[in-house]
Amino acid sequence: MHETSHSWGPVSLALAIAAGLVIGGIALSAAFWLLGILAGFVFAVLKIALLIGLAALVVWGVRALFRDHSTV
Repeated sequence: MHETSHSWGPVSLALAIAAGLVIGGIALSAAFWLLGILAGFVFAVLKIALLIGLAALVVWGVRALFRDHSTV
């Protein structure tokens, strides 16, 4: 029987490292892209909530300002 021990050569090792870096970079950019979409959605919801809260505060303030004070 003829057995050979297959070891990685320097070129194969460099190609494996380069492929890992490329695949890792693509995966990382996709993850950051998804996090950006999620953050945009969260900030859009917060903006709507802030506008609703501000409108409620204005309505409450107008009602308090023009309330009939003679019945107190």
